[in-house]
Amino acid sequence: MTFSFDIAKSPIAIYCFLHCTEISFPPLFMLLSLWSPIHKPPRHVFEQIEKHELLEMRRVASYIYKKAGRWKQSIVLSKKDNVYKDAMETASESGDRELADKLLVYFIEQVLIWTLISTVCALILKLVSVAIIGGRRKRERAVGFFHPYTNDGGGGERVLWCAVKAVQEDRPDLHCAVFTGDHDASPESLMARALERFGVKLLYPPKCKVIYYMFFGWMYGFVGSCAHLAMVNSSWTQSHIEKLWGIPDLIKRIYPPCDTSGLQVLPLERPVRSPTIISVAQFRPEKAHTLQLEAFSIAVRQLDADMPRPKLQFVGSCRNEADEERLQNLKRLATELKVEEDVEFYKNVMYSDLMRLLGGAVAGIHSMIDEHFGISVVEYMAAGAIPIAHNSAGPKMDIVLEEDGQQTGFLAQNVEEYADAILKIFKMPETERVKMAAAARRRAGRFSEQRFYEDFKAAVRPILGNSS
Repeated sequence: MTFSFDIAKSPIAIYCFLHCTEISFPPLFMLLSLWSPIHKPPRHVFEQIEKHELLEMRRVASYIYKKAGRWKQSIVLSKKDNVYKDAMETASESGDRELADKLLVYFIEQVLIWTLISTVCALILKLVSVAIIGGRRKRERAVGFFHPYTNDGGGGERVLWCAVKAVQEDRPDLHCAVFTGDHDASPESLMARALERFGVKLLYPPKCKVIYYMFFGWMYGFVGSCAHLAMVNSSWTQSHIEKLWGIPDLIKRIYPPCDTSGLQVLPLERPVRSPTIISVAQFRPEKAHTLQLEAFSIAVRQLDADMPRPKLQFVGSCRNEADEERLQNLKRLATELKVEEDVEFYKNVMYSDLMRLLGGAVAGIHSMIDEHFGISVVEYMAAGAIPIAHNSAGPKMDIVLEEDGQQTGFLAQNVEEYADAILKIFKMPETERVKMAAAARRRAGRFSEQRFYEDFKAAVRPILGNSS
């Protein structure tokens, strides 16, 4: 029996003869070395090829069977590997009607079986989804808020309570549940804390559930891409979420709530006897309090002898022992820099005390790199304190921008730039300082609590639906 290969019309697997790999070379070498135009290769070569681990090699064996007229062996091998196209071509070329009919019946059976299985699975899923939806409709509807720390005293906590309040005002028929990692949290304590620390009065205590959590980057991106709505707190955050989640049309930029109305009633004039710089931030490493203290010490040394001695006030909260230790290290550094008499520390202050401190500051300092927004910077501006913020992310892109062509503050990146900005404010004539502070206050009006409530409600209303 004679047969030969037509490379152009053979399956793509036949190109293994031309592009061998370490795995395919030994059996191919044996096949080629034993091949002749008038003889078939020995049977053991066929068996070795058809049992090879590479699908391409098994397709070669099926093709050889077909060219040798061994139609059934070729079809059986193609069916085993689910290469139905090869099996159909072989049956067609064989001219054997019975063989072709059997193959057709086999395909119909396979299609019917999988169709039946798919239909049953779809029906089960439909019944389960109907049961879940029906069960959810019978339950009381709720809005869940996840926040890992509800007692950290930072800007993120203010956003949480203002968001809860917005939902309570707009949809009083819905329950609000706060999911947190704070083990000692309770509905009553959370409601009291929102009022004491931020002046946010909730309509009723939120439900509280303590959870343990772990985030993975891939899960973050996957879950985010499934959202019906994504709210971001700044232009910088928006650019990152658009890249990570890939849902630009579903993203709403809603600036965090800042108590600009309460702070804007403070007078812009400040006592010149002892100009004060305030720093409002949790005592966390990323807040870079050390940089602020070093910049302040440099500026103090460069002041003229006849100028009043300035003060630096650190106002923040401690979440744990690590934060407490960081605070103590900051106090020791002030002593080493010989400015301990000029630096004051305030821990876990009430909101009323924070307003009083902001009302006496000529400037507010912020030094966190890539802060998503920077609520403290807006609070400085609303209170009439000129901001000195890090030249990145939220403060750079959204907050410390010109208002009506007037400068509203300073941006800095290193100790020297911060020290230079501090000196400029200390040496600035009072009329010029008040003019800049007024522009900063107008700029801060863009980020009010009222604006947050309006934008937040407008964003979630299509998701929550109308109250019934």
